[in-house]
Amino acid sequence: MDRGGANLDRVAAALAAFGLPDSLVEAARRLGDEEVLFFGRPPGRVDLLRSISGVTFDAARSRAVPMTLGTHDQVPVIHMDDLIVNKRSAGRPQDLADAAALERLRARRARKG
Repeated sequence: MDRGGANLDRVAAALAAFGLPDSLVEAARRLGDEEVLFFGRPPGRVDLLRSISGVTFDAARSRAVPMTLGTHDQVPVIHMDDLIVNKRSAGRPQDLADAAALERLRARRARKG
């Protein structure tokens, strides 16, 4: 998410409107640069990050893909190519496995046209 403080207030307001508990709304409002806030359970888990490795916010935002979450408005989600770069940059075993799985998915989609 954009790193500006005013944006954290907007994120907190959106999360409150979404129905998150006050404790998570306040955690979002105070989210530090290197912290992660997550809620929900896979496959519907949402991770909020203020920064990621390998990709700048502006670059990722320019390529973000709009997605609808339930009945709510569309939200920008990181493009698969940027997520792969991020996962490879993080370099942890699970991230590298995720990157490989995403690359296989991208290849299947490319073959389908």
